Amino acid sequence: LVLSVRAPASEPAPVADDAAGGGWPAPTRAVLLWLYGLSGVSAIVLEVAWSRLVGLTLGSTTRAFATILASYITGLALGAFVVPRLAALRRDPVRALCVLAGVVAVAAVVSLPVLGWLPIAMVALAGTADPHWITLLQAGLVFATILVPTLAMGGMFPLVAALHVRTGDASAAGAVGTIYGANTLGGIVGSLVAGFVLVPALGMRGAILAAAGLSVAVCLGCAILPRGRRPRAMAAGVVVAIVVAGLGAGMPAWEREIVTSGPFLYGQALFERAGRSARSADIARAIRARFDLVDYREGASGVAAVKRRRPDGVLVLETGGKGDGYSIASTQNLIAHLPLLLHGHAQRVLVIGLGGGATLASALEHPVAHVTAIEISPEVRDLAQAHFPAATRALVDPRARVLVADGRTHVRHAREQYDVVISQPSNPWNAGAAALFTREYFADVRARLAPGGIACAWFLLGTSDGQDLRSVLRAFTAAFPASTLFETRVPGELVLIGLDAPRPLSSETVRIGLEQPAVRAGLRPFEILDEADLLGLVVLGPEAIAAYAAGAPMNDDDGGFVEHRGIGHLAPLDQLRLLGELDRARTPARGLFDLGPAAERLGGRLDAIARARGLVLEARRMELEAGRTPTWRKVVSEAFALYPRDAYFSRLPRSMFVP
Repeated sequence: LVLSVRAPASEPAPVADDAAGGGWPAPTRAVLLWLYGLSGVSAIVLEVAWSRLVGLTLGSTTRAFATILASYITGLALGAFVVPRLAALRRDPVRALCVLAGVVAVAAVVSLPVLGWLPIAMVALAGTADPHWITLLQAGLVFATILVPTLAMGGMFPLVAALHVRTGDASAAGAVGTIYGANTLGGIVGSLVAGFVLVPALGMRGAILAAAGLSVAVCLGCAILPRGRRPRAMAAGVVVAIVVAGLGAGMPAWEREIVTSGPFLYGQALFERAGRSARSADIARAIRARFDLVDYREGASGVAAVKRRRPDGVLVLETGGKGDGYSIASTQNLIAHLPLLLHGHAQRVLVIGLGGGATLASALEHPVAHVTAIEISPEVRDLAQAHFPAATRALVDPRARVLVADGRTHVRHAREQYDVVISQPSNPWNAGAAALFTREYFADVRARLAPGGIACAWFLLGTSDGQDLRSVLRAFTAAFPASTLFETRVPGELVLIGLDAPRPLSSETVRIGLEQPAVRAGLRPFEILDEADLLGLVVLGPEAIAAYAAGAPMNDDDGGFVEHRGIGHLAPLDQLRLLGELDRARTPARGLFDLGPAAERLGGRLDAIARARGLVLEARRMELEAGRTPTWRKVVSEAFALYPRDAYFSRLPRSMFVP
């Protein structure tokens, strides 16, 4: 990022030592470059730590990163524009540098409680702001949080450039290039130190305090290092150091429950739990009431936490503020059983994403020879192994292997061929995870499949117009023309199944697989007891997927449509509307599978399940809009008669709809 800054031509060029004029003596050019390089380290450490924290609040998305980056650059630009126009600072640039470095240090420390409060503010916005303005309001909050330190950082640049010219014979252009190079080199060092040393070792809070300490060092350097230094200058630098140290020691620690509360995804729900109150105390109380924090880790790849959900005591593994693993049966179990049952004789399985270990453990319940799980975060692996029985059990199985690596890189460059590849990264709009939902990634997955192989990809609806789903469907079918979309027992969570080549899938293969005791036990919590229950999860076949996704933007590496679009406001009725669209386009399951000798009986059951699913969606819509009316009871009773195992009925007293 190049800031074009020019010292005013009308300003006289003072000598290095301005003591006679009342100014502070200037450091040598070498010392000046070292100090400005150190300020570059501090600036990037702050940017990395701020980005992590803002990501926990806004989501680890390209949009969130763009928000922090735009705020950061705007602050720098404003500082570089304003400072050269302030005569008091131009008259004594060394003292001005000392002051600005001190401002960066103090403002960085003062930002700590503000950053800890930011999730509460975002929950209030989620509940009260117009959805069309919420992104702008969020950006305004972030900008206000880091405005003062970034103004001071930007203001240092023209002062250092002017001093570099005054202390030697360099031209203005040469001075700008030299000092910018020193600052950029400091930024490179800062990016490495922040991500791989400070955050893992000290956490985000510690990294911010370390950056403040580096800014104090710059302030002290400006005050103490020049020859001809004055006692008053030295005293000012020491005072800044004492103030920053005192503030840092006195700032209260963040509430980790609040910092990791995920307002980008759960903001509306938290606002409702707070009684629709925008008061900070009410929102904080609602956040604390959801979970008890069990464990917390910060690492190079992000923030992971284990929480115990109230009141049922379920353990949840969160990454970046979003739940990605559970101690109870969940979709993560189903996405292992589904492709393995459809395949029938898989031996080598690849799982992208460990989470709480449920997918890995479920895959090992089948007679496979080897399962490799790829997890980018060692913190997630360690938390899963320490707190989740499924992961603890799976990781001691000799057939299992967990690699801490990037899933995209492994799929592209590994030499192994797999019978089944299961992709369960975090949400498709998350930076990093988004790369595991593109056309190029799915093509790499297909290349990694052995003959007869099956690919499985999890997906969560995230926008009210469904364009994110259509875009990913188009990307998936570009790699897997023979593809099928399945629903799960969790509304809004979908599973894509892709075959390496078109062929009929056999219900008999599924039936035989379900006879295995471990598999049957693993699927019992989902009320999947026979092949009809599993095949009844079908939503769209290949032709229907192509028609539904037609005209949608391609989600590829170049455009990154889903990643850049981010998560939208998906209200319950919006979700039901999208699921209703899918239901109206539903492909009869009997036409996608070889049902064998039981075709008539099994086909009839599949038709009944499909009809029941449509009625359940209608019942859910009616319940949200008008409550449990007599008409609702009639619809629910009809659906229950067709398929009593639907998950919707598990939360309803049967006396309400069964005579």
